[in-house]
Amino acid sequence: MPAVKPSYADFLKIKATEDSERQVKLEPEFMGINNKIITLLQLPGIDLDKKAGAKSPLSAENAILYKEIFRLQSYGNMKEADAKIARLTDKRLYSDVLFQRYMHPTAYKTTFAELDDWLTRFPDHPGAERIHKLAVSRRPEGHKGGWANLKFRSEVPEIHEPKMATPKTYVSKKDRTPEQNQNVRALSVKVRSLVSEGEPGLAQETLYTAEAVQHMDEAERDALKAEIALGYLYDGQSARALDLSRESVRRSGEAVPLASWVAGLGLWLKKDYANAAIYFEKAGTSPYASPWLASGGSYWAARSHMRAKNVKEVSRWYREAAKHTRTFYGLLALRALGQDIRLNWENAAYTPADEEKLLDTVEGRRAMALVAAGQYDLAERELLHFDFAANPSMRPVVLAYAGHVGLSEVALRLGSMLDAPGGKLYDAALYPVLPWEPEGGYELDPALVHAIVRQESRFDPQARSPSGAAGLMQIMPDTARHVLRAPAMTDEGVETLLGRAEENLTIGQAYMKELLADKNVNGDVMAMLAAYNAGPGNLARWKKKFGPVTDPLLFVEMIPVSETRTYVKRVMANYWIYSLRGGQGVRTLEALSSGQSPRYAYAPQDTNPFKLAANQ
Repeated sequence: MPAVKPSYADFLKIKATEDSERQVKLEPEFMGINNKIITLLQLPGIDLDKKAGAKSPLSAENAILYKEIFRLQSYGNMKEADAKIARLTDKRLYSDVLFQRYMHPTAYKTTFAELDDWLTRFPDHPGAERIHKLAVSRRPEGHKGGWANLKFRSEVPEIHEPKMATPKTYVSKKDRTPEQNQNVRALSVKVRSLVSEGEPGLAQETLYTAEAVQHMDEAERDALKAEIALGYLYDGQSARALDLSRESVRRSGEAVPLASWVAGLGLWLKKDYANAAIYFEKAGTSPYASPWLASGGSYWAARSHMRAKNVKEVSRWYREAAKHTRTFYGLLALRALGQDIRLNWENAAYTPADEEKLLDTVEGRRAMALVAAGQYDLAERELLHFDFAANPSMRPVVLAYAGHVGLSEVALRLGSMLDAPGGKLYDAALYPVLPWEPEGGYELDPALVHAIVRQESRFDPQARSPSGAAGLMQIMPDTARHVLRAPAMTDEGVETLLGRAEENLTIGQAYMKELLADKNVNGDVMAMLAAYNAGPGNLARWKKKFGPVTDPLLFVEMIPVSETRTYVKRVMANYWIYSLRGGQGVRTLEALSSGQSPRYAYAPQDTNPFKLAANQ
């Protein structure tokens, strides 16, 4: 990647020149039957060359032109893009070209007339809602026109983690008025906010003195006390944490599994392993515990029994943890038991009949053309715009197509909803491969990069967080400026750069390398992930507070920020599963299961498992 100067305009000029001069090799090829690369024209039983118009594939020449047009426009080079547009003989993706141009943050000032015309011509486009919002903001005073037949984006399929048991939800039987319910919710939010701010004492005082507490039942009060107890534990007040958590367990038992978890951790810190095991068991077996908490409670029960020399119980609690296969502690338990981690890397079968069904839909035809032009993110927007609620039979069709051409976000969303034959999971869809790579290829373990992307953005290149993190790896603008050594880069420039998948991966990979070399990380993968999520400054403070890490699992559980604790464990679970997909082994899993720090160790090798067949 070329050095980026403080002037974003200079950067755009350099990139556009490189991209225009680069020899683009792109054929309208797709993953076909039996994972062989074939063109649409060669699919058995389909004479697409005899079909007219939109059902025919893009020609190689038009596919190359479109790819260059989208690339030039992304860097704001509209004049160069216009020259390519003039050479197009197939205008079916013109709506997407115009959408990209009209929504560019700096390079093009769109008129109301252009937006009005676009909405009139392309009311079913997945970008219609954004264009409509912009058009309304620029509508001339007195303009009374409207737009008929607008088809705003359908509800995007939610992502459900695979085979995760659904815990029971505690429902109070307390008779409350709507106003009292609202006050109870407000008190709960206030208490949790104070705990997250490092004020457990003030949180406890607020709980005890608030008028709304009289409208709570015991289990509701104890659930909040468990969170306050956890805050005390992170604040170094383990005695208060133990008193409060054990009191909650005595009163509300299995209804508040977090209280049992806090009591177990507090007793572990006191080296009272026999009693710690009792509380961890309660957390591990509560029907109200999430799979992540249940597997953690069971795994730590096994650890506690081991420390207490109660060896007979160790395997039993490892087996309990291993029931939650794809969780952090579930995977550790499987390794401790010496059991294989069985995953299904077969894609959903993609058939000529599926191809026909896709070609019979507007979204399918446009998505196929966009894939031919290398615009995977736009193709995903098309397919996620599909009304699956009204057409549920299209879910397996789109899933099969997504797996074959590398539409990772679509694969993940639909793969989490559908089971493979025989009750298996579509793990290839649940842990998909990116259709993009960092510029220059992978310099770090691609399994680790994929693990972070899966957690950060769910493979959406345009993901944005309320805090301003952007793109596949959810990079903050100031982090991008730091990595690129471009402190003067404008907000618009950073936004455009981070919205491009390849550049986002390149910057994210460079930041990961920097963090791995940080003195407080020193090659520890979990420490690197904590720094990636919470910042290297916070990691340094935690290291200073807790001293040398002799128990890496305890260090993770003592991170005082809930989001970061969860993040580290979920990305590590992703990392191990992606490592199995890549076939390079799970050294960090083996290290942690034996009590060692998970040191980063990756020898550059064949990365084909992380390349789409169509892109090799």
